[in-house]
Amino acid sequence: MDETLSDMIQRPEPLDGKKLFKDIVKSVLQLHEHYIIHRDIKPSNIMSSHATGVLKVIDYGMAKEVEF
Repeated sequence: MDETLSDMIQRPEPLDGKKLFKDIVKSVLQLHEHYIIHRDIKPSNIMSSHATGVLKVIDYGMAKEVEF
């Protein structure tokens, strides 16, 4: 079952902060490469896939495409 970072924080096991940070930054960088700003990064908008263990940014309701 997939879960959000909010759910993961509630568990008693320690989290690998370095991996979490690396995955989140990678997701945000991918958005920015496509000129998209998320504008609502928070633990409930970060999903972990149990199949891959990778964190992904979700919920693009407030996202904005920017032009340069």
